[in-house]
Amino acid sequence: MGDIRIVLDPVTFAGDFAMSGGDLEQGNELETAVLISWFTDQVADPDDVLPPGQAADPRGWWADTYEGDQIGSRLWQIFWRITNQDTLNWANDIATKALQWMIDDGVAASVSVDTQFLGKGQIGMSALIIEPTGKQTAFTYVWQQQA
Repeated sequence: MGDIRIVLDPVTFAGDFAMSGGDLEQGNELETAVLISWFTDQVADPDDVLPPGQAADPRGWWADTYEGDQIGSRLWQIFWRITNQDTLNWANDIATKALQWMIDDGVAASVSVDTQFLGKGQIGMSALIIEPTGKQTAFTYVWQQQA
């Protein structure tokens, strides 16, 4: 039995369970894992600068309080940073770290990530995942800042 499939709506940039008729779809576990790893809000580090009005909300998944691992990434902070090469390097590092568990758990032999600014308030992110069998799978997403 496969995992419930999560899909990303490119217009609203919301993740949702995929439906087929009245049933939940299964499959595409690798893409679902990337979506959860990148777009679930990981709790902010103590030295992160949070946006005005959100300083008391470091976000994060509630179960991380009880687990050893932290789910998600801190990519949610990208649009409050200056649009420059340092921020792009930061995003690439954060996106890579968010997928490191795939290598640690033997899901992937290697993971490579590329990030780029596409326009004002837009970042492109891609991942190439090479499984232990040698199979290569690529994912690309465009993330746009919400007004």
